[in-house]
Amino acid sequence: MSFFISLAAGVLIDVDHILDYYLQQGITLKIKNIYFWCLETRCKFLFIFFHSLELVFLLWIIISLFKLNLFWVAFAIGITQHMVLDVLFNREVNIFGYFLSFRIIKKFRKENIFRESGTPSA
Repeated sequence: MSFFISLAAGVLIDVDHILDYYLQQGITLKIKNIYFWCLETRCKFLFIFFHSLELVFLLWIIISLFKLNLFWVAFAIGITQHMVLDVLFNREVNIFGYFLSFRIIKKFRKENIFRESGTPSA
């Protein structure tokens, strides 16, 4: 069961990309539009609230302090794995771009979050 919880958390963290689309483009049910908008980084802003290392750290601290059960540990593992893989393999994003506080300071502007080389490749 922990495997499925971890897998679900690792996938569902990407719901923030859909939220970014809705905030900047409006609501649509066309997943294809959302997918290509994200893939081609047509956004002006990157809110991606769930992609935040501060939230990952906070989640682990809460799990430790309150001695939360295996569900929450599996959930945190899934999110942590997702974030680690993003940081390691999404080289176009400035490492600090994975901190919500950095994105806030930079006013969520895409050009302040990506490295100078441009936007992510497919």
